[in-house]
Amino acid sequence: MVRSSTFFAQTLYTAILPNRARKLAQLGIVIQFAALIRCLGEYFRLKYFVVDKFSIVRIEPFIVGAAVTAILAFVAILFYFAEKYRLT
Repeated sequence: MVRSSTFFAQTLYTAILPNRARKLAQLGIVIQFAALIRCLGEYFRLKYFVVDKFSIVRIEPFIVGAAVTAILAFVAILFYFAEKYRLT
């Protein structure tokens, strides 16, 4: 009787684990998109509110950050769907 209850608990735990990983992956993707929007929004804030000091030197870090964030978000989405829809 002890073996069957531990088997049931172990299968229940393994059934819950993939859902948790999937939710954490979704949360990570949302956070990456929020960072991307923040980086792109900073460009427009500098362009319209700090007109006298607007130059490529001031916005270069935000453009680089937006590019890196966009690439990482794209890779995260590819990995998320590659896990969901196996190729083999």
